[in-house]
Amino acid sequence: MSILTLISIVGSACFLCTVTSRNDETLLTRVKNGLQISLDTAIETRQLVTSLQAVLLIIVYLYTGIVQSFFMVIYGTCVGQTLYFGKDAKWLAGVSGIFLGAGQVSAAVFRLAFSALYLAKKPTAKCLQLFYVIVGFNLFSIAMLLIFLYLPDESPNMATNEVSFLEPNKFVALLSSFLLGFSDCFFQTEVFNYIGAAFTASTPSAMAMFSFFQAVGGTFVFLYTYYFQFSLRAQVFIMEALSLSSLIVFFINNYLRSNTEASPDAVDIPAFNKSELSSINVKSRSQLDLETVA
Repeated sequence: MSILTLISIVGSACFLCTVTSRNDETLLTRVKNGLQISLDTAIETRQLVTSLQAVLLIIVYLYTGIVQSFFMVIYGTCVGQTLYFGKDAKWLAGVSGIFLGAGQVSAAVFRLAFSALYLAKKPTAKCLQLFYVIVGFNLFSIAMLLIFLYLPDESPNMATNEVSFLEPNKFVALLSSFLLGFSDCFFQTEVFNYIGAAFTASTPSAMAMFSFFQAVGGTFVFLYTYYFQFSLRAQVFIMEALSLSSLIVFFINNYLRSNTEASPDAVDIPAFNKSELSSINVKSRSQLDLETVA
């Protein structure tokens, strides 16, 4: 029995333990409710596309999907098919995944520590999001530059002895993996933070939109890599262009969001039903009568 099979069995058992039985609700009723919720989410997602902020975020969603597919599949293939590494090529392909995870964990620890120190001095965290996005963009650009300079251009498609602008280096290959994981953690976390903060009333729909376009971005990677045989440098240009576009989108959306929050029309007014309104009117009249008597 493999480790993944064992983990899936344990996870399924834990999930079943959390499910509570409800005698007042039949299976058919639960299915109908689930379908209704799914339909409402789909309609809300379609309405969400009319928002400028949501439309701009499609670029960011595609970028995260493309980058995730690249470092999870394509990058390891490039390292493994670089024959300059000799017998260590396959070993480096596996170890690069470890460094990728180490980069993500390190980024999470850095975020926790830096946020705690920052919030201890300043109670507001409005500048933190853009700071993390800028750091993630710069580290991702460095990783793309190293990959562009050191890995062969045809390595995604075939095993090659080709040497790029600089001779392939094992340390640089592992460093690039670490930087990819580090920057990805920053971008992914900020995407989730922005969705939760900007779409508080329609978070499930925004997350559904995010998952859909992220999957589309991952599909694009496999299409242009295995069917259209895009070279490594072409893929680097695509990802760097999307990374820069995502950075610009974050700046634009933060500007739009700050203007919306500053606008008096954007203040949320609580909705009252008739009984609540009548009770408020009664209280206000009684207060006026007391003030008149006084």
